Amino acid sequence: MGGRVLRCDEAAEENISDKAIEAIIVELKPGAPKAIGWPVKLDPVKLDSKHHPVPFENDRVRVLHTILDPHVKSPQHEHSSYVVVYLTELHTTQTLGRNTCECIRYILQS
Repeated sequence: MGGRVLRCDEAAEENISDKAIEAIIVELKPGAPKAIGWPVKLDPVKLDSKHHPVPFENDRVRVLHTILDPHVKSPQHEHSSYVVVYLTELHTTQTLGRNTCECIRYILQS
């Protein structure tokens, strides 16, 4: 599994592979230490609940289980302080709020 810690920012992802990608996203809330940016304006759960269900939430964290089928593009959204753990290999593009595009590829290794 791979993971990255990202700051609060807007982004939209597109799965450009032929396989579904799956990730767990843990967002820190204000009750957690040093959480910033909560609540966000472009909430992925409100914008696209089909692809961003919430299997767990309390006053300190919200966990999103993101699943993007092949060639699905998520709407522009943002997260507060968060960690992403990819459960599958992925090949995506991200269009960031600063109008930049980034290609991301994670390959799982045993």
